[in-house]
Amino acid sequence: MAAGAASNGVRPVTVAIESRDAHGAYADRLKPNVTVRAADGTTASRVARQVLPGRYETSFVVDATQALTISVDGASGAPASRLVIPDPAAEYRFRPADREALESIASATGGALGADAEAIRRTTEPTAARRALWPFLVLLALAGFLGDILLRRIRVFETA
Repeated sequence: MAAGAASNGVRPVTVAIESRDAHGAYADRLKPNVTVRAADGTTASRVARQVLPGRYETSFVVDATQALTISVDGASGAPASRLVIPDPAAEYRFRPADREALESIASATGGALGADAEAIRRTTEPTAARRALWPFLVLLALAGFLGDILLRRIRVFETA
């Protein structure tokens, strides 16, 4: 059973079922009943139609932002059920830039859309320089170690 859905809003969802008998041959002339339940409790039911030998399809219009439970009954074999969860990484897919949103962000923050590299590099504000702290700490530890050796080996404050 396969389901295809867009990632936001009300969209058509197509459910495809492939049915085979115990010997691997396609099971034809079935009337599988497909039920789709959305997370908000709405339910829709349809009988899938045969489109190829052993392949049945039907479509539903559902809110594809919700998790869907798709159940198939009446195909050869035991009833099957699948949970279809919306793709949480859909926003990371490649698609064209939303110029209107980018322009509104640029105007709200005082930036410019399509600025060249020189305009970005020019700055009058002083920048903070990062320096490593470990050389200073190593020198401090070395000085403390040498001071410890000096106080333990050389008797400075004792009289002979």
